[in-house]
Amino acid sequence: MAVTGCGNGSLTPANVAAEPGGGLAISFSRAFPPDFWEPGGHAYRLVITCPSQSVGPPVVRFDVSTDAARAGTVYLRFDGTGRNLLSPADLASVHPDDTTIAVVTLAGMTESGAEEARAACEGTVVYDGLDPEPLEPGPPFSP
Repeated sequence: MAVTGCGNGSLTPANVAAEPGGGLAISFSRAFPPDFWEPGGHAYRLVITCPSQSVGPPVVRFDVSTDAARAGTVYLRFDGTGRNLLSPADLASVHPDDTTIAVVTLAGMTESGAEEARAACEGTVVYDGLDPEPLEPGPPFSP
């Protein structure tokens, strides 16, 4: 399986072997409602732990500003904040009215591998120095 959006973290997709014939992905996520983040600087760290490995790049920082363009939904990923689940980070700041979703996506899996990861892996998000909160696994999908 490959972890998408690793950016400059300690693990890149090249370090993780995709399963032969693997075309499915699974996301672990937690949604934050609009107005969750106060204007100012924030930080988060995503961690995914599976029986064979644990991935948790460094802390990612982002700004919340009422001057930022509204994106609707913003994804908090390993490589930063972005408007799309699987494309590169593209936002310098987030509007407080945006919904944000902390997400880790594992890709390159077969159907059985995706189901195994859904059952065996755990994801967490730590933000602004608070206690870790769980990321919920979603169903397998074709990216």
